[in-house]
Amino acid sequence: MKNKLIILTVILAIIALNACKSTKTTTSSSEGFHAKGMRIVQGNSVFHLDEEYNAVPLKKGAFSIQFLNAEYNTSKGLYGITQVAAFSQPKDMSELQSGVRTSQISYFQPGTGLAGPYEGGYLYVDEKNAHHYLYYSLDESSRCDLLSEGTGGLLELSWTVNQFDFDGKRIPVKKWTSDNVYLVIFIDRNANQLVEKGEFARVAIRFQ
Repeated sequence: MKNKLIILTVILAIIALNACKSTKTTTSSSEGFHAKGMRIVQGNSVFHLDEEYNAVPLKKGAFSIQFLNAEYNTSKGLYGITQVAAFSQPKDMSELQSGVRTSQISYFQPGTGLAGPYEGGYLYVDEKNAHHYLYYSLDESSRCDLLSEGTGGLLELSWTVNQFDFDGKRIPVKKWTSDNVYLVIFIDRNANQLVEKGEFARVAIRFQ
């Protein structure tokens, strides 16, 4: 009888614990960001980038790339950089693989980050050996927008694309002649110049 009572007590304790877990709520504004903290947003449509390869259906119009990263502040030793490259063909995404050093990736090698004044709103497509070098800074000109403060020192950031820069021409997304564009997004979270799982996403945008 005593053993039965002990077993019953344990079962009730487990049920109570599970009930607490099921009713637990979180107030973190970063809850909507999944494993990599990356997503594509267009209007009310949100596509979380949890896998290494993602197919995202969008209308031909402006869209945002959203992600979690630290502030860029050299005096605090913070180097929150998000790297993005875009292509007209899917084969170019294949260079970005887990376990590959950034020095071996043509568009992420040292010195390939697009520099100069930031106008915003456009995405280079098929720009040889180049990528967008995105950061948010309180002290310098930022290259993306702050959505809100996340947790653990990370910020929720957004970068909106309304034009493609292709073959020397600025083309509004709604006038893009192809049905696809391909993106790679990389955040070197531990700054070891090595691509690792959880730090990158490959995205095939399929325009509807």
